[in-house]
This record gives sequence, C-alpha cells and structure tokens, in this order.
Amino acid sequence: MQGKSHKVIVCMAMILCGAFAGCETHQAAQNQTALHNRTFTQKLPAPKEVTFDANLNPFEKQFRIDTGETNLTRRSEVDQSVRIDELAKDRLLFKFDFSAWPQSLRPLARLWVAVGASSAIATDGTLGLTFSQNGIGVFKELNYAYNVDGTILMGSDFAVKDGEVAVQIENRTHLSNLHYTLHAIVYVPRKAGPVFSAAKP
Repeated sequence: MQGKSHKVIVCMAMILCGAFAGCETHQAAQNQTALHNRTFTQKLPAPKEVTFDANLNPFEKQFRIDTGETNLTRRSEVDQSVRIDELAKDRLLFKFDFSAWPQSLRPLARLWVAVGASSAIATDGTLGLTFSQNGIGVFKELNYAYNVDGTILMGSDFAVKDGEVAVQIENRTHLSNLHYTLHAIVYVPRKAGPVFSAAKP
C-alpha cells in the first residue's frame, strides 16, 4: 500500500509541476504578446505651406515619394518620439481636433503617418508595422531595406473621412526597449484644395 501511495503522490506532484510550468509558459506567451493601446490626440493648427532648406529630412522625402505632394501642400505636422518595451506591441489610434481648420478643408483632409527609427536597430532585427483603417490593414516588416539617409521608415496614406486610423508597432526581436519616431502629416492634397480648384476654368 505504501508503494502505491508513493506512486500516487509522485504522479500528483508531476501533474502539478506540469500544470505550473504550463501556467508559466502561458504567462510568458501573454507577456510576449502584450498589447498596449494608446490614443494619439492632437489639436491641429490650421494647415499651411512649409519651407525647407536644401536638405530635406527623411520623413519629408518619403512623404513626397508616397503622395506626390510638395512643400506647397498645406498641412499640419506632428513629430513625436515614443518608447516601446521589449517584446511588446503598441497600437496607436489617431484622434484629431480640426476646430482650427477652415470648415471647407476638413472633408479633404488626408493623413500620411510614418514610423521611423535609427537604421542601427536593424542589425538586431526588425520592427513589425501594421497600418489599418476601420480594422482593415496591411502588415510590413520595417528593416534596412527601407533606409532613408540613416533612418529606416515606412508610411501609409489615408483619407481621414473614411474612418478610424491605427498603427501597430511590434518589438518582437529586440531584447531591450527601443525608441521610434511617429511622424504624422495631415494635409490638403493640392489637386483637391479650393485654392487650386478655383483656378480651373
């Protein structure tokens, strides 16, 4: 009987250990995929044309490539440094206050939003990016292939009137905290703006 009791105790101990290990594994998986939701709120100043010196910054270069716009494009611009924890996901939801914009321009507003970081981080892996609107989006790996003058960056363009825009950043391969730059340009396309359309016969 003692032998049987000992076997039962050993079996129960093994089951408990397995269950505990399973809980630890599940908790680790939860930590690894932890999603931090953030709402990015901003009161936008009235859109205006901008001036640049001869050297365009990487975000402005990519904005022009992606949209075909120029410094004559009226816009409100936001640039912010954000820290993301190791093995974490940040989901940024954009909420803009257009009260300073002329009423006639608000329906025309487009949002070009980009995420960038020093190209040095690419040696340790990639950042996962998902750009989405109304829950529908596309996933991309931000790596050295998207290098613009020492900054790896990627942007996506949306019509603000079409619904909720979100960007998800995943720090899946770096075993440390990282800083990335969130760059948003809310603009009036030149071909759509009333000032330019009024010039048409």
